[in-house]
Amino acid sequence: MKKISQKFLAGLISSVVCSGTAIAVPDIEIVPGEMQRAEASSIDPATGDLLIKTSGNGFSWKGQVENPGRYQVWVTYYCGDKTSAATLELNGSTKTKPLQYMGAETYIRFYLKDGTVIDAADMEANKERLDPYYFREYWGTFDLEKSVSLQMGVANPAKGKPDIRIQKVELQKERSFIPELEPLLFSAIDYYNHLTTPDGFVRSFYEQDKKLQHSSSVASCGMGLMAYSMNHILGRDPDAEAKTLNTLRLFNNKHKSIQPQRHTTGFRHHFINTQDASSRSEFSTIDTSILVCGALMARNTFNSPAVSQEADELWNAIDWSAAIHDIPAQSFHMTGKSIDGEQDAITTLYSEYIMLAWLCQHYENQQEQPPRSIMPKLAALTKSVYKGRVVLSSISGDMLPSFHVQFPFFMTSLNEDELFFSYTAAQAWADRTTCIARYGSRTAWGVSPGAAPGRNYQVNAFYDRNPLDVVTPRIIAGFIPTYPLAADDLHLLFQDKKYRLQTDFGVILPRWSPAHPGWQSHRLPGVDFSSLMFGMAAHHPRLGMDFFREKTRFTFNQSKGTQP
Repeated sequence: MKKISQKFLAGLISSVVCSGTAIAVPDIEIVPGEMQRAEASSIDPATGDLLIKTSGNGFSWKGQVENPGRYQVWVTYYCGDKTSAATLELNGSTKTKPLQYMGAETYIRFYLKDGTVIDAADMEANKERLDPYYFREYWGTFDLEKSVSLQMGVANPAKGKPDIRIQKVELQKERSFIPELEPLLFSAIDYYNHLTTPDGFVRSFYEQDKKLQHSSSVASCGMGLMAYSMNHILGRDPDAEAKTLNTLRLFNNKHKSIQPQRHTTGFRHHFINTQDASSRSEFSTIDTSILVCGALMARNTFNSPAVSQEADELWNAIDWSAAIHDIPAQSFHMTGKSIDGEQDAITTLYSEYIMLAWLCQHYENQQEQPPRSIMPKLAALTKSVYKGRVVLSSISGDMLPSFHVQFPFFMTSLNEDELFFSYTAAQAWADRTTCIARYGSRTAWGVSPGAAPGRNYQVNAFYDRNPLDVVTPRIIAGFIPTYPLAADDLHLLFQDKKYRLQTDFGVILPRWSPAHPGWQSHRLPGVDFSSLMFGMAAHHPRLGMDFFREKTRFTFNQSKGTQP
């Protein structure tokens, strides 16, 4: 594997030129040849990796940072030992945690150099066709001034010979807020205000130059609650609390004439008619989960006993245990337990349904009996090896649409977990790397659901599930917290006015296609559009990731006897 020598790279600023614009990238990459290492260690001549041969072995590095600020620390490594841990010390701050075991049996699939896909069971027979593979792990964010002193030691509790190799260490600078992008945040929030009805529904979608429809998605209503919360913090809407109460009371069946139907387990219909609350769609566990996550965010935002009461009532009206299918198999009912008979589909993790698992676990923790372990261990989530990098995958090993990691990252307290932070960044890397190779542009990436040429809606994934070559700038925005290069890419795209779309609620960057010049999506689904709002909010200094960390912490109060 080719290495780029960047000896003592602190202070290096590389300029990447794209569309005539230079972007300063003050990121530092440290490869083993630049590390001070123990005599017992060695560098693999084939890969350039640092080989950890004995317990207690490691490396150190010193350099200078000419661009002070907040830097994310990433270590990319392979670990074939089940018991090893590492200790990282950076400028006096010390952190210890276990390394992720990466034996072939822990993955579903391997994606080979030539694009061939094999099951993990066939890995040994195909070793020569497989890139060396690694896990890129987040080790925290640090405020760095000039001098940087970094060292890492690896310990093996069994005192054996650890099977570990280090590929590189990165100090990735978090991007400062880009004021030019602020309209994207305001437009994203105002999108949900634009779709809000007087009765408290949020419509399912917006379509440029067409009348608003009478369809509401219960998940869009949850996104609306999150938008109202952001607007309240930003001081942009004095009616934000009133809108929040309107939606919560609507789904607590307190509207004077409109009564959205609630299943006996408490789950709601996916789509609802805004005029009479009728529905012909399924009762949906995941869409109800998004509604409740929006209620949680509102509960933690507004200093309002009325909002807290309505949010708690919504939470307690649902029997979350009804959504659990098989705990050991990490499977859940997509439509609630026995809700729809033959339509009662089952899903298994990993997918965005980890939000449902998260809520089910909190519900379980509130019960009187000893709680069961519903929420899966993050280290055990289904994964595959894609282009030499560990990435979350479906239970079959397929690569996922990028919203699968973004939704739980922003809507649950998984945003406080460093391992899930790493998984989210891995998805960004895989999506971006694949699309850049395919389309030859660093701004043409972000693959997820939405409209496509000749189609109103399709669910796309970056590998082998994007036949019309559609990319989604809102997904780029959603990766800014875990993949700082996304801010640079989004800024570059926004500077080219041909990619913008002026709507009734402000300017946005819609879906577009490198293969279909001039095509833009004028149809914006309420659920999927949220990635733009989330990412821009996380980038904004008055919100930031602290907003998501604080507002997604579970605070619902349990009330006995309120379940349906």
